[in-house]
Amino acid sequence: MTRLQRSDPDRAVSAGILSAEQADRLAEFIGASPAAAVEPRFFFVHVLVYLGGMIAIGAMSLFMTLGWNALGGWGGFFTVVCYGVLALALTHRFIEQKQLAIPAGVMATLAVVMVNNKRELRPNCTAMRNTSPSRPLYLLTEGRVAGAG
Repeated sequence: MTRLQRSDPDRAVSAGILSAEQADRLAEFIGASPAAAVEPRFFFVHVLVYLGGMIAIGAMSLFMTLGWNALGGWGGFFTVVCYGVLALALTHRFIEQKQLAIPAGVMATLAVVMVNNKRELRPNCTAMRNTSPSRPLYLLTEGRVAGAG
């Protein structure tokens, strides 16, 4: 889609297609449209926002996985609910008050990940253990190695 420049209506006036008044009204209409004001762009700041979101999601996932035994079932549940409500409140604030779609999307993703963490973690799961520095880190679930037949 081609963009209309201010010189385009002026050229139409020169060619006799539009009057000067019509060209001014057309330029005013196009300049006042919301689509003209918001143009999608990608900046380095967006990369930083996504990176921060990935760090937050990874940290919260690790925290809930490692802290599950210490918090217990209800403690983990209330922690997940608190972080989920906080993430959704920030999502609402970023969208409604600040019109920041990218950070709002990152916060909404964090809320979804927290709910998924709650669903995946069960009180009878064994936490991650590393029995020896030379052995790999296994995630044990109900006495079986995760992913094993």
